[in-house]
This record gives sequence, structure tokens and C-alpha cells, in this order.
Amino acid sequence: MRVASALGVEGRGSRLVGAFRARLDALEDGVVRGAVRPRVAFVEWLEPPMVAGGWIPELARIAGLDPVIVEGSRSFAEVSWADVAHAAPDGLLLLPCGFSVARTMAELERPLVQAGVDLVSAGTRLGCYVVDGDALFNRPGPRLADSAELLAALFRPGALERGPSRFAGQFRRYA
Repeated sequence: MRVASALGVEGRGSRLVGAFRARLDALEDGVVRGAVRPRVAFVEWLEPPMVAGGWIPELARIAGLDPVIVEGSRSFAEVSWADVAHAAPDGLLLLPCGFSVARTMAELERPLVQAGVDLVSAGTRLGCYVVDGDALFNRPGPRLADSAELLAALFRPGALERGPSRFAGQFRRYA
């Protein structure tokens, strides 16, 4: 709203903010309340692994997920891949800051990274996905509604009428 106010277009800004909030509210309302929430590990850096913090845990909860290893001082904390595996997530999301899907996939060819991700992925029931962290998760803005919808599409199959196909090119299943 500050930008809209500075540009003298408060009405348009208010409508955009309202539409953004409505999308998030609709997603949150669409997630079955009381249902088991899949536990997902969000890794924002690969070597050393760093768990995502900031707005990511809130987006996860809106999408009906339970983020692991992100509470309190553990947000944006360096952890080991063994720590992530020990948290026993149902799914793993790799969203490295500033990386495209292609760049993250290239990083997964590094032996230490690959071994760590494989260790965690082996114990998940929902698999591991690589997403375009740069485009969808690492910057605040209206695209975060897309981000939350993608989370639900990947880790809560059937939660949305439209599945993850509308996000083609912005994610890839790793394992």
C-alpha cells in the first residue's frame, strides 16, 4: 500500500491487496481443517544446508503444511542433512535463494549435496521437489500467492482444482 500511496493510486493498491489476501484466504479455507498436515522441510541453501524462515513457514501453513526445523532460532539456521533427515519430513522442498530450477539441479550434481538430499528424500513419502526459489519464494510480493498454491498442489494432491501443471517450468520433482 505504501507504493500505491506514493504513486497516488490507493484505490488500485487496495484492490490488489484485497485480491492477494482473498487468494490466500481461499487456499487456507480450502485445506481440510483438522486433517493431518504433511510435514515438509524447506531448504533455502544447499551447502551447508540452511532451513527457510521468514514468510516461508506462514506460506506453508496457509497451504496446509507443517514446516519442520523452522521454529524460533532455527529459522534460516545452518543445519546438517542428518538433522533434516532426523526431522522425518513427509516431503522436501529445495528453494535456494536466487537459484532457478536449472541452477539448483546443477548444484544437486555436487557429491555432498546429492548425498544429503538423497538421505532426506529416501525417508519421504511425498518426495522431493526443486522450485524456482528466485521467482516464487525468495522475494516478498504478490507472487507469494502463487507460491502458496504451488505448495498445496505439490504436497496436498487434490487440494486444488488445478494441479501443479500451471506452474510448468517453475518446479521439478527430484525424487
